Amino acid sequence: MIENKDSERKFQNDLVNALQENGWRNINKEIKPVLESCTIEDLWNNFFKIVYRNNKDRLNNIDLTEGEKEQLKEKIKQCNSTAAANKLINSETIAIKRDNKKDTEKYGKEIYLKIFSRKEINAGDSVYQIAKEVELPWKAVNRKHRADVILLINGLPLFHIELKAKGISISKSITQISNYINSGGFDEILKLVQVSVAMSPEEMKYMPTDHKGQFINEEAFSYWHDDRNNVLRDWRDVVKHFLSIPMAHRLIANFTVCQENESIPLILRSYQFHAIDKIERKFRTDKKIFFDPNRTGCAKIGHIWHSTGSGKTLTSFKLSQLLLEWNIADTVVFVVDRTELGTQSFSEFSSFRGGKVNVKIASSTDDLISLMKEENLMNTIIVGSIQKQSRVNTKNFSEREINRAASQKIVFIFDEAHRSTSGEMIKNINETFPNAALIGFTGTPLGKENSKNGLETKDIFGELLHSYTLKNGIQDKKILDFNIEYNIFTKYIESAIKNIKESAIKFVKKGLYTNKINKIVDKLSHFRDLNNDDKKINRDYEDDLLRGGYYDDKRFKKLIVEDILNTQEYFLDDKRYSAIFAVKSIPDAIEYFELFAEACDNNEKYKDFKFTALFDQSLDHEEELAKTEYKADAINNIIKRYNKDFEKVINVTNSAEFKKDLSKRLSQKGNFSNIKNEEKLQLLIVVNQMLTGFDSKYINTIYFDKVMTYEHLIQAISRTNRTLPGKDFGNVIFYRQPNTMNYNLDKALSKYADINIESILTTSFEDRLLSINNTFAEVKKIFLMYSKHTWFGSIYPEQHNNNLQYTENMRKANKLINKIINDVRAAKIMGYSWERAKNPNDICSTITYTEHDFDALVARNEDITRYLKEHQKENHASGTKDESDPLESQNLSSEYSFYREKIALNLAKLNDIIKLDRTRERIVHAISSFTTEHQEILLRILEPYFNNQKNWDYLDINEEFTEAILNIESEILKEFCNEWNFDSKTINKIINSTEPINVNNRLHDLCEKSYTNEIRQKFALKLNRKPKKALPADFISFVEKWIEEQKDKK
Repeated sequence: MIENKDSERKFQNDLVNALQENGWRNINKEIKPVLESCTIEDLWNNFFKIVYRNNKDRLNNIDLTEGEKEQLKEKIKQCNSTAAANKLINSETIAIKRDNKKDTEKYGKEIYLKIFSRKEINAGDSVYQIAKEVELPWKAVNRKHRADVILLINGLPLFHIELKAKGISISKSITQISNYINSGGFDEILKLVQVSVAMSPEEMKYMPTDHKGQFINEEAFSYWHDDRNNVLRDWRDVVKHFLSIPMAHRLIANFTVCQENESIPLILRSYQFHAIDKIERKFRTDKKIFFDPNRTGCAKIGHIWHSTGSGKTLTSFKLSQLLLEWNIADTVVFVVDRTELGTQSFSEFSSFRGGKVNVKIASSTDDLISLMKEENLMNTIIVGSIQKQSRVNTKNFSEREINRAASQKIVFIFDEAHRSTSGEMIKNINETFPNAALIGFTGTPLGKENSKNGLETKDIFGELLHSYTLKNGIQDKKILDFNIEYNIFTKYIESAIKNIKESAIKFVKKGLYTNKINKIVDKLSHFRDLNNDDKKINRDYEDDLLRGGYYDDKRFKKLIVEDILNTQEYFLDDKRYSAIFAVKSIPDAIEYFELFAEACDNNEKYKDFKFTALFDQSLDHEEELAKTEYKADAINNIIKRYNKDFEKVINVTNSAEFKKDLSKRLSQKGNFSNIKNEEKLQLLIVVNQMLTGFDSKYINTIYFDKVMTYEHLIQAISRTNRTLPGKDFGNVIFYRQPNTMNYNLDKALSKYADINIESILTTSFEDRLLSINNTFAEVKKIFLMYSKHTWFGSIYPEQHNNNLQYTENMRKANKLINKIINDVRAAKIMGYSWERAKNPNDICSTITYTEHDFDALVARNEDITRYLKEHQKENHASGTKDESDPLESQNLSSEYSFYREKIALNLAKLNDIIKLDRTRERIVHAISSFTTEHQEILLRILEPYFNNQKNWDYLDINEEFTEAILNIESEILKEFCNEWNFDSKTINKIINSTEPINVNNRLHDLCEKSYTNEIRQKFALKLNRKPKKALPADFISFVEKWIEEQKDKK
């Protein structure tokens, strides 16, 4: 559809009017509610005017000098990320040194000027304004671009809205946002913008503003939903429920979170906001929640049903923080399911922490009791486990301490409310803290069908306040679909029949007579021939297998071990992911650990497979001595093997340290972020632990040799479906009674998501193969437009300069190739291999393209991405307006470059070809699987060999290529450091470091030292600015971006 600017302008005017009707106005006549066609300088002057108005008392009614305004400017310009700006805004004040001699009282002194208030929402001094058609600072001095709408609170620009007329895709708005930011349009005071909004009359999406421009793509933008999880699409509903005052002010003040070492703050999702809002309203409307003389025991505030993987920890933290900040609670106790989850939650809470809230972890029951006894627990979040909480009772406290606790407003928030059904624990809390309030969070609330001790979740915590189910999460793509496999039974049925026949004597001893054994064998033979259509009959046959001892037979376990080892390479995507194996008992866990050890130690193919087991390691001395010794020996062997695999020195008696280490290793957080493949754990064998609450986006597979139901099953499979770039689904593999587990999963999904199994399944294997073929064909058409000889060999952008159609086709190819990459990766996880594709009788042979074709396309995609980025930069520099779709490659994580991963493998293939066929034609064809830049390097290396100037027998292509790349990188580094006054060794160390670029302020310190007057002059020329406007903060951003680019090449 052709864009109608008049229609867009009318929409802009209608939006501004609606915003004014919904709170964006002020009663002070000196301050304009709407700023028309303003410049950056206008925004600065507007801000200074409001600062003076809101700080007259602090300024003794004496206006700001130019020097003081420059101080304010400098503090704002120093914000080198959205998170830094968020912290400045929510700190509420900026300190300046008074230099106005007219203010004799405060001249030369530091004063704090109020710029924002987190509590004066639609109240106090808060000023709300709308700026239309804001002229952006643009690198191209001969071009002007304008932001459609910017919303300001106290003169601070916080929301940027790009509009499109009815019928025009908001993806064009997203592209404009990306272009404006990447061109330096959001500099100066616009560094403060927190929320980017793409909007048309029929649709709205938003994201936290990415001032570095690294992650701006359509997938990063989200819809806002109402409290029933319906998407707000109509612009009038968006204004009323998302952009209105007080909502917009609350969003910035209360519902953003800055994480450590992250440049973009988190904005709570709509379902997280609604949950907290419902709880707040409950407290606000009932003034007797804490001190009701007519109530016995704690107040039941209610429970929140949010799907596993939807961010309950973040919601809980924000709720805890806000309850304290709003003075609703004096102390919040956050109760988790297990000790290791307490450590995980404490770590996450600490990374979220901001403001004046203290977070403390109870490392033991005594520690928890000691914390609860402290005199001053105001503004404190205590993190503890259910086990510790269950041991806290009136016996632990003196009467004076109980009375003091009774006078405080204490809120208990339970993270896994479906596990918190111990009548004794709730009784202890009611007796010890009778004036406290209880809130429950769960992804799987208990109902009548699966109540425990006769108690449902609502009986303990109160009514359901808000829900966001598995169905909602999958629809919103906040959690992943599943690839579920049940077909193990058909694989092993012959073995089952054989085993039962061979074990007849054993079964007779157990009371199974020969005729019954024959009957079972007949049934199984019949079952083998079924198409598995009648699931009820299938479940009955599985019960016969269970009674026959098949599922507990060692041979069955060996088959499972063999299957896991044979399929782990593709299920775990060559060690990118890890898996959990859930078994039915501790003896089974020990036996499986021993079977895996035997298989891996005796087969060279599996020597690098890392596995371990985790279960309750307490030793019950009332058990038989033999059982206790057996368990103790197993624990000893498990930890010893773990120490050997990962070069650790964990004491075999220190189960807590063992659990902590493997938890961090599986989640790849802290010291374990960016770990190498050999440091990863491929498989964790468990009985119950880690099947609920544990969160790792790097777990993608769960195997079952146990039967589970309802909340236990949903929680277990949800370990696999956390989102991660390049991760399409979670794998669920049922070994024990697969038809029974299919039935159990269907019932669980019906209860917890009101959906069936088909609703959560990812694209089928057959459909993925068809999709790969079709997409390959589309890409081929594009390449054949520009090369008649080969459709994948190279791209030739220099022949198509300023050819808009060529650029558009390359954008299309970029999207299509990324789709092929994702589909091939997903298909491999489902069992596809290029080797299988060579077998004409295998379904994989339906792919009509070769592995070399795929490798060459991956390389072309790198070329295309580089070309499109350069094209985008040229447009920014010239001021050309570009509303094409954003680069699809931005959707791929920089940590996972398919091409970079394949370089070593492609070099090995090239080396093999050189040994067999040294003709130029064959080798040139082989190197088409490298980028154009790398092809040129390889051809320079190979030219002397083609010309017989060097002997092929002495060629080490891997060594020469690596040396050439290192030389190029070294020259680039040397040139950059010489130009900008850096020590190359120091910069190289940062490039090769896995730590954040500015850890311990190292980059800022280096830039400050190198930013001499001479460098400032040179940098000002680069920016096309006056030297005094080439700020140190801009130089730091420039250097940081260059370092990030070099790190991405590694």
